[in-house]
Amino acid sequence: MTETVSEYGLNILAAIVIFVVGRMLANFITTRIRKIIEAKQVEPSLIGFASSMLHASLLVIVVTPL
Repeated sequence: MTETVSEYGLNILAAIVIFVVGRMLANFITTRIRKIIEAKQVEPSLIGFASSMLHASLLVIVVTPL
């Protein structure tokens, strides 16, 4: 019983760490891409849409198991 709990505990801890690091990386990438697009003087509504889509796509990649 304790082996099962510790095994699941480690898996849950690893999943949380992967999610947190992936989310931080997604935020970092989205922010950088947003700044690049803003420098190109693209329409603000397109910037918001594109950065939201990018962020959502990156989070899907983080959450989807490989």
